[in-house]
Amino acid sequence: MRAALGFAIACGFAGQALAEPPSTPVHVSYRTTLGGMAVASSALAIEVIGDHYRLALDGLMIGGERTKTRARVDVTGTILRTVLIPERFSATLEHGDGRKTRVALGFAGGTLAMVAVLPPPTGGSGRTRPPLSQSRGLLDPLTALVIPAARANLAPLSVCGRTQRVFDGMRRYDIHMFPSRVEDIVVAGRSLPTLACGAELRTAATASRRPERWPPLTPRGQRALVWLAPVAGGRLLAPVRIESGLRFGPLSVEAADANAFTTASRSASLR
Repeated sequence: MRAALGFAIACGFAGQALAEPPSTPVHVSYRTTLGGMAVASSALAIEVIGDHYRLALDGLMIGGERTKTRARVDVTGTILRTVLIPERFSATLEHGDGRKTRVALGFAGGTLAMVAVLPPPTGGSGRTRPPLSQSRGLLDPLTALVIPAARANLAPLSVCGRTQRVFDGMRRYDIHMFPSRVEDIVVAGRSLPTLACGAELRTAATASRRPERWPPLTPRGQRALVWLAPVAGGRLLAPVRIESGLRFGPLSVEAADANAFTTASRSASLR
């Protein structure tokens, strides 16, 4: 799929300290394959302290000495009912040829307030910033992959009915999500109950017509299926598996083990 999902899964993160006492992060390791061949590995840390969240993902895209990429990303934000509101985001991409790309985003009251890209693109960092009319309600690419669990009076699959409006410092795009099913999948030999959501990535300029039914997975590279399971005491849902069809073959991102998802509140969050 496009950089939205691939970048976020293959990035690395170490969140800044929050004001409240530290908690124990949940760690999830992922393996990414393309056409059956390993192309990336990553480790995600998820931490919830009160109404604040912290994500940390460290990833390596496999390749030759000049083509491999190491990415480290940093994000903190606030949980507000069934949405996440990012506050600070930074990412550093270290390319195999020695180049580095740095991105920093700042949010204020749910609105994108600051964009910095180094080295800056032609015209400066501000050239990539969306207009003010499109700056409210944006998410960074990693926050977009973690979703608050449904409220007690709503069906668990209701969390899939949303549009994640994403800005990664360079591009604006939407991830439209659709409910699919509750499904048990096997991860590292263990059965894990999950919520399966359809997802479709569209550029911001594309008309946002919402289909009534989720179309079958096709090799267009713009659609995916995402399996989510509870973490952090059941307050958040994180990807267990992501599958999409690309021109070069099927893309699969899957958790290497189920330990991070095996909490007492797991089944309750999916009822």
